[in-house]
Parts: sequence; C-alpha cells; structure tokens
Amino acid sequence: MKIATLLFIIFTVSVHAAGYHEAVIFSPGFVWQKENMAELNIGYGFVDSGSGYVPISSMATVRIGAERSVSAEQVITAFKLGAEFTITVLTARLNIAQYASGSDHDIRFIPEIGVACLNYCSLTYGYSSHIGGDKIEKVGKNRIGFVINIPFAVD
Repeated sequence: MKIATLLFIIFTVSVHAAGYHEAVIFSPGFVWQKENMAELNIGYGFVDSGSGYVPISSMATVRIGAERSVSAEQVITAFKLGAEFTITVLTARLNIAQYASGSDHDIRFIPEIGVACLNYCSLTYGYSSHIGGDKIEKVGKNRIGFVINIPFAVD
C-alpha cells in the first residue's frame, strides 16, 4: 500500500505540472462476481482534458465508494477507498473494501486492470483478496466491473 501511495503522489505531482485540471468524478457502475453488485464512487483528482477531439486522455483520482448486492437473497454492502489511474485506453484501480452482511465483515484488497473508452467508461478485471474479518462466501475472488465516469471540473 505504501508503494501505491508513493506512485499516486508522484503521478499526481507530474500530471499537475503537465497542465491537468482538478475534477470531481462521479462513477456509477456494476460488478459481476458471485454476488452481482451495483456500485457508486466519487473521486477527486486530476484530469487531462485532451486536445478537444479526445475529451479526456488521462486521469489520476482518489475515490470513495459503495457497493450493494442486487439480489434480495442475501444483502451485502461494501464501503471502498481507492485510487484510479487511466492513461488513454488503459485503466488501473487499487481498492480496499469492507463488505458487510448481517454481523459478518469481510475486508478485501482489490487490484483491477482494464480498458477505458475515452475515460468516460471502463471495463476492468479484478482479483479480490481476503485480508481480514469474516469471509463472506458470496463475495467472489474474480470480478468484472463496468463503470461510467462523469467528470465535473473544479477549477
């Protein structure tokens, strides 16, 4: 986690120096795993507005979010803290999530990598590693995520 924090700081300083703009990014999405989840994230970071022909060519954000199961069989909610880095068509995310179902709490580390379409939407694959708490079996190890990024300029 220290390496990820250091990389984010270096990337943030370099993109800010390169003329990127501050933005808040609202990101609704869906996660396919053992238990399918709807997700909502809010991020803050730096976005390259591109040349006008390419609306967003890269971004680096820190984000908070939540996931909730879509089936009524077992209600699972998760709160997440993470970072996202996107350069042209490649995107990567690092998340820490705490899933809760009843009295069970499952803490997971979730690195994800995937493709982005003009950074307005992305499709990622992630591996969810259990790192603490009670393991909730309905939270899968392998996951596919689809997110729509809606940026709002701050400056």
